[in-house]
Amino acid sequence: ERRYRASKAAGLATVPAYIRKADDAAMLEMAIVENIQRENLDAIETALSFQRLIDECNLTQEAMALRVGKKRASVTNYLRLLKLPAKVQHDLKVGLISVGHAKVLLSAEDEKIQEQLCDMTIREGLSVRQLESLVRKVLADPDAGRKSRNVHAVELPDEYNRLLKHMDGYFSGNISMRRSASGKGTMTIKFSSDEEVRRFLGLFEESAS
Repeated sequence: ERRYRASKAAGLATVPAYIRKADDAAMLEMAIVENIQRENLDAIETALSFQRLIDECNLTQEAMALRVGKKRASVTNYLRLLKLPAKVQHDLKVGLISVGHAKVLLSAEDEKIQEQLCDMTIREGLSVRQLESLVRKVLADPDAGRKSRNVHAVELPDEYNRLLKHMDGYFSGNISMRRSASGKGTMTIKFSSDEEVRRFLGLFEESAS
């Protein structure tokens, strides 16, 4: 479709194209590979696409690496990211930590420690090298892991606390906020039903009008 529209815009009478015959499986494979190559995917989206090629197209890692034009080691590293806890995957996806941080966290193995070290990385703005040093300490000393779990979050600024207090009333206290030292962070809202969301939307629209 893009090729067709571009050809029309350029005033061409014919469309430069390759014609390929493919069954449903081959079409799915081509669609996923094209998506990986053309779209600006984050690391987790790329890893999930690789996993789809393995699961749905029955490709080995070697065959997949050839299809997407990457080294097998690179494919393996992306797939390893899917072993991280969902919470850490989310932080990577939204850019709170880098792929380098995520790779270091994988070496910690214990999911709770991975989550705690991820939180500490965000709070304190740790570099990949600083996180590597911290993980080595945790692996060498089990007590270091327990200590890392007991580190309290950096106190939020007053305006953040006011926002949390205001939002708590709408969602029965099921709201949390995480903020790094640089001011970057996420707000998570858990709701118990569609009605709770509709009630919030109604009150929000009423206050905005």
